[in-house]
Amino acid sequence: MLLGCFVPWLLALEGSVHAQSIQFTVMSSFDANGENIPAGDFVMLGQSIPGYWAGEIDITVTQYAGQTVSPASTVPTFCIELTQDINLGKSYTDFTIGTLAQADEGTLTAKAAQDLTTLYYLFYKGNSSSDWNATTATAFQLDCWKITSNPGNYVITGSSAGSTFYNNGWVTTQGTSVVDLAQSWLTAVSGTSVSAGGTTQPVALTSSSNQDLLFTEYIQEHLVPFKVNAWPGAAALAVVVCVRMRRRMRRAA
Repeated sequence: MLLGCFVPWLLALEGSVHAQSIQFTVMSSFDANGENIPAGDFVMLGQSIPGYWAGEIDITVTQYAGQTVSPASTVPTFCIELTQDINLGKSYTDFTIGTLAQADEGTLTAKAAQDLTTLYYLFYKGNSSSDWNATTATAFQLDCWKITSNPGNYVITGSSAGSTFYNNGWVTTQGTSVVDLAQSWLTAVSGTSVSAGGTTQPVALTSSSNQDLLFTEYIQEHLVPFKVNAWPGAAALAVVVCVRMRRRMRRAA
């Protein structure tokens, strides 16, 4: 009986935290196509330059909603904007978690937000970098860029608009074309509409001066300061409330 009173109240707290500030540090460096991309370089230049990398970007979250995240949490993200950058090894303090509609300074179209949500539900592999490999991470990133920069036009091979960008250099060392996988996923997205289909939604890390990032509501919920820093107090308060309610019901009976 106590449990039945306690759980819904906690769930309501989890779902109530939105549009919060977030601070994080971007992964330091990586190797791509035999070339080391060092700290300080751009993750994405808005061009298909050989040696530069497209894929999942790990960030280590150190603060959320003004509260320290301890221990710091390292999670994957993906770029939403094609023409802005984010730097390896740099710490950022000006980002906010918001809805996808708030990405790209609020100019992301409803179609793009809808299709990013569909892409997330159909092909998002997980909230750990170990859930992704070079092929799936790069394909997912290319799809994010295509959806946000050219919503509704999802042909990225051959002579289509933007195909030079997508076909130039995005090939894994195993010889499998990332573009082929990205195209198959976009084709599936174009024939499907999934506005909600799970317990969490994709959300956006937004900044007016830096690359916006695709995040997940699941990760956001696990950064909630109330859960991290005040859980013992919350549990005690919930027990007190439920016990008092139980006593009142007994007296009424």
